[in-house]
Amino acid sequence: MRLWKLIEKYKLASIFIITVIADFWANWYGYAVMHDWIVTQAFLGMAMPLIYFPQGYLFVEAKGVKERLKITIVCALAMSIGSTLMLLMVNN
Repeated sequence: MRLWKLIEKYKLASIFIITVIADFWANWYGYAVMHDWIVTQAFLGMAMPLIYFPQGYLFVEAKGVKERLKITIVCALAMSIGSTLMLLMVNN
């Protein structure tokens, strides 16, 4: 519960961090599918909904369009970073 209160207190920063992790995770899942890593796919696929839960909940609970737009912009920036991190990891 303390973690959830911290997430709610620092909502946009938390959403940013969670989205970077979630997007990296989702891209890693796609990479595992492409390379037919079945056990990795199972693990990544099982964990993805749990990673996405906080940002989805906070988006739904947002009080208006302006707050949801802020969340969307933060998620877009975080997704570009998560994707880039995955590409850098695969490239090396």
